[in-house]
Parts: sequence; structure tokens; C-alpha cells
Amino acid sequence: MLKGRKQRLTRVSPKRHDPVGRTLLSGQIKPDDQFTLPGRSVSAPEDPTVIGHIARPFGARGEVKVIVESHDPQRIIGMKRITVRLNSGYRSFGVKVVQQIGGWFRVGLEGVGSPEEAALLSGTDIVVPSSERPDLAGDDYYVDDVIGCLAVSGSGEEVGFVREVMHQEHHDLWVIDGPEGEVLVPAVREFISEVDLDRHRIVVKRVEELRAVR
Repeated sequence: MLKGRKQRLTRVSPKRHDPVGRTLLSGQIKPDDQFTLPGRSVSAPEDPTVIGHIARPFGARGEVKVIVESHDPQRIIGMKRITVRLNSGYRSFGVKVVQQIGGWFRVGLEGVGSPEEAALLSGTDIVVPSSERPDLAGDDYYVDDVIGCLAVSGSGEEVGFVREVMHQEHHDLWVIDGPEGEVLVPAVREFISEVDLDRHRIVVKRVEELRAVR
């Protein structure tokens, strides 16, 4: 299991993304369309840190499925409000209900009352100021920490730098910009053999196979 993500290691399944990497549901309006969004517009938290993301709508009442990216996922149960990062800024929501279901959480947000409204938040990040993020144990790391890392192959060939983390339901995709173009790397052991944050470096396996699917 890769540190920093509480997930099963699975093969990647194809999904459709918009140009900034947000997972799109069929017919979904992109989060840029702020005039349709619920919640309250707020300023960016100081040095925002991602602690989780909204995966998709859940049920008919506008609740959402939340994946928490923390060694202590239970912390979301005590949160009265959450701040969500969208393409166009940040929005704050009161939390009505939280229920843990296996490795994820069913969350009801104030002002979100339908699956259509909930779909507008699919793929968005839940953030807190860095001063509020919990300490991590051992070799765990936050997803934001891999952005900017140099990616190399097992033989030491430079693949590029991690530009973005694209959230999917079961695991993330790391977007790497390199001399031969963009490479999407599933954040699973099948493709990532090492994450060394001290050296700001990750080692990617099966690079040629990943390049071939562009």
C-alpha cells in the first residue's frame, strides 16, 4: 500500500476527465460554473492542505461520498464545516451528517439537497490550513507533498515532474510532465516503487507501458 492513501491496490479503470483533471459524471456541469454552486464563497485557507476529496454523489438526498486522505480518517466525524477547493475558488459548507461506510464516508452538506447539486462537487478537494493538518505517522505523507517531485524510471531515466494529482474513486492518478509529454501514473504499487520526499523524488515502474497509452 502506498503511504498517504488508505486504498486498495487495483488496476486502473478508464474514466473521463475535464482538462483540469476533475472526474466528470454523465451530464455533469463543471465546478467552474460557480453561479450554480451551493455553499458560501470563502477566501483560501493559509497554505491549504488536502485532507480528502469528494468522490461522487451518494443517494437521492444530495449527500456525497468522501475519501479522507489522512492516517486518522475519523477526524472528519467531528468537523462542523468543510472547505472545498474548486477551479474558481473555495467554498464552505456546514456538515449535517457523517457516516463511515467501510473505508469512506457518507456526508450531508448544508445547501446541497439533490444529486445534481452534489455532482457539481465531484472530484473536488477538501482542504484545511496547514496549521490544522494532523501529524502523520511513520512514512505517511500528504498527497500535496508529491506535487513537484521528480519522477524517474527504475533505471534512473527522467520521466518528468509531478504536476497534478487527479482523484479517482479507488486510487489517484499522478500527472507527470516530461520531455516526451504527459504521463498518467496510477498511484498504486503496480506502477510506483518508491516515494522519497526527502529527495523530492519518486520511482515509476513500467514507464514505456504508461507512455504507450497516451
